[in-house]
Amino acid sequence: MLSRRGSVLKADTYKLNSITIPIPKIEGFVGAVLRWLLSGKFLIEVKIAKRNAEQLSCYSITGEAKS
Repeated sequence: MLSRRGSVLKADTYKLNSITIPIPKIEGFVGAVLRWLLSGKFLIEVKIAKRNAEQLSCYSITGEAKS
C-alpha cells in the first residue's frame, strides 16, 4: 500500500469520467505533427519496486486522446 498524508491508496481499479485538456491550436506543419503525436490510444504503466526487484505496487492508466 502507498500512504500519503494519512490516506492509504489500496490496490483496486479506479475509473474517471472523460477529462478534457484544452491545447492551444498551432497552425502549419508543426501544428499538424503535434496533433498527430497527441492523438491516439495510450497506456501508461508505473511500477514501484525495491532495489532487489521486489514489486511494491503497479499502476496502469489507459485512455484515448482526440485532436
